[in-house]
Amino acid sequence: MNATLLALLLGLSAPQAVRSVPQEGPYEVVVRSKVMVPMRDGVRLALDIYFPGKDGEPASGKYPTVLEKTPYGRAAAQEQGHYFASRGYVFIMADCRGANDSEGVLYFYINDSRDGHDLVEWIARQPWSNGAVGTYGVSHGGTAQFATALARPPHLRAQFLVNAPDDYADGGGAWNGGAWMGDHNLSHTLGRILNAHAHDRPELKARVEEALLPANYARWLEIPASRHFELFADVPAAVAWFRDWLGHPPGDAYWEQIGYNLSAHRDNYPDVPIYFVGGWYDHVQRPFMRAYAGLKAVIRSPKKMVSGPWIHGRSRGGGQSHGQTDFGADADLRHVVLAERWMERWLKGIDNGVTEEPPVRIFVMGTGDGHKTPEGRLFHGGYWRDEPEWPLRRAAVTPYYLHAGGGLSPEPPRSAPASGYGFDPTDPVPTIHTREGGGWDQRCRKEFIACKDELPLAARPDVLVFRTPPLEEAVEVTGPLRVRFFAASDAPDTDFTFKLVDEYPASPDFPAGFALILVDGLIRARYRNGYARPEPMQPGQVYEFVLELPPTSNVFKAGHRIRLDVSSSNFPKFDVNPNTGEKIQFHTHTRVAYNQIYHDPEHASYFELPVVRPAAGPAGAASAAPRRAP
Repeated sequence: MNATLLALLLGLSAPQAVRSVPQEGPYEVVVRSKVMVPMRDGVRLALDIYFPGKDGEPASGKYPTVLEKTPYGRAAAQEQGHYFASRGYVFIMADCRGANDSEGVLYFYINDSRDGHDLVEWIARQPWSNGAVGTYGVSHGGTAQFATALARPPHLRAQFLVNAPDDYADGGGAWNGGAWMGDHNLSHTLGRILNAHAHDRPELKARVEEALLPANYARWLEIPASRHFELFADVPAAVAWFRDWLGHPPGDAYWEQIGYNLSAHRDNYPDVPIYFVGGWYDHVQRPFMRAYAGLKAVIRSPKKMVSGPWIHGRSRGGGQSHGQTDFGADADLRHVVLAERWMERWLKGIDNGVTEEPPVRIFVMGTGDGHKTPEGRLFHGGYWRDEPEWPLRRAAVTPYYLHAGGGLSPEPPRSAPASGYGFDPTDPVPTIHTREGGGWDQRCRKEFIACKDELPLAARPDVLVFRTPPLEEAVEVTGPLRVRFFAASDAPDTDFTFKLVDEYPASPDFPAGFALILVDGLIRARYRNGYARPEPMQPGQVYEFVLELPPTSNVFKAGHRIRLDVSSSNFPKFDVNPNTGEKIQFHTHTRVAYNQIYHDPEHASYFELPVVRPAAGPAGAASAAPRRAP
């Protein structure tokens, strides 16, 4: 874990003082802090309320309200609270039940539906409310909006969702491809213990902070998650939900509850306008896009979607640089500006033209010249483009076949033996693209967990690399990604991991080239027929697999290579399969697996790339008119 994540986890929030602050809009802003509001069962939630103000007091009149709920601390709302209130809205940031100053027991996501409903309806009864309520939020705050809407509060008028997945057991944070999201789940648990339980427990606070120090944190991740309870056994609320998450594998009915799963309940979603904001480097981008597609199919109200080259959790703005990669100044934007315009239309009834704009806006990455910026980053660049739909109908799904010897091309394979490697769970392939990191060169660094050297991951014997020849012309890939492949193992269970890489050639700024990760994913072999049907593999038998990878939008420029890295581990993003077939994270031992990827006419493995042609925009980008940042 890097220092940035540690700082975020340790940044405990404090209640804000009442104050009046001149802002960008026509109103001053007056904040009432720690307002306690009872829910239907008497448990009170803590709210900070940002009012449009005048002369240090809330302005008279009735105003629309924007509500955000979070377990991460109300102090995170200062920017959006001031922004909205200065423009004539009441903005409310509420601590989730059991978090920070709110009463009750914190059990992630499950209480958000009922409490969200009660907060919306409480707001509508207040003398300063005009009865129109919109919701806003990021990550948990986005999922909480799904849960609130499914409770169907009558005064909910619009939503603005950032980084919100539709299923926590299928890519949403708990499990992904059948693998336990080890880094996310442990850091998330420890961070929330600091927020919700450690304020008046110095011994607990010191113990958790010590566990989060990089060297200690790495050691905790290396042991089965069933032992992580040792860290917080004296925090019953954390034990309860962590034990449930770990004890209920994907496919279990536990994950169908409102709060964890939108897709199982979306037919009951109210018909409200929704704005979706996602990021190509967000670890929940696949279930986020799935949420967009699912709700688009069942509700009639206007929907908009924006996706930029961002990582998870950039709640107030996208940023132009993530990891080692710079996407240009246009990539940065303030989400709150988009949100206020959306709320202006639906909470104030102002026809500002937002509904007449194209429904989809994407950032097409990869049109930069690859120079090294003054900060030492790769300038990958990109530009904004409006689209009429997602996925793009004009994108031609093109199979790129895996070939013996490491080739990747649209031509079907010839007869050839399978490519194999040994997968040792005690020496996993390190995650270079962390969930916080964005675009990284796939080369080890000693600060990354599991890295023992500074060599490219492609140099490892347990990483198979399939790449095209240097491209003669630019190729844009925009849309959902899928790998269909054939594989065998001598173990009863194992994993198969895939990474899509934009491989830069050597240059004066980057003499060794640059292997820029775009997306990654995993499938656990026992779940090859679905989460409801876990089945062991028979040694040596060839099986067909289908892996859905997160979507992307990237131009592979002329001279670059489209590259697919294949292996069986990606740690600590995903837990490491012991290859024994035992219950994951409760296993007693590990074993080396010999895994094979097939690429012959009878077992043609291929990567489905949504190719947008013809290439014709800035620096080889494709079709449709480019535009500056939204």
